[in-house]
Amino acid sequence: MNQKRLNRLKRRLDGLRSAPANITRRKLVALAKSLGMRQEKRGKEPTYVNDDFPHLTPLSIPSHPGALNKFTAKDILDDLDEYIFQWDEFLRQNQAKLKLKGPHDE
Repeated sequence: MNQKRLNRLKRRLDGLRSAPANITRRKLVALAKSLGMRQEKRGKEPTYVNDDFPHLTPLSIPSHPGALNKFTAKDILDDLDEYIFQWDEFLRQNQAKLKLKGPHDE
């Protein structure tokens, strides 16, 4: 993951937020996988976890046909936003570490 890719994912999330009544499961799963999440067998609905951020709550995305309920979709988007925030913080911290380390400090 790099900052350019993360910015694209942020724009994708914002685009999904603009039409919460028309969000399908497929779009949410694609975004989750783009954030490095993988499906794990637990619970009633398909659940996605991220091995890079195990402290975050696992994300359940219902496997209903058609568009999801807009309130359910909004809640899932809020959870995905938290994953984006964590990636942003991770990238900022690593960038700061790289700046502190000189090019010949290997």
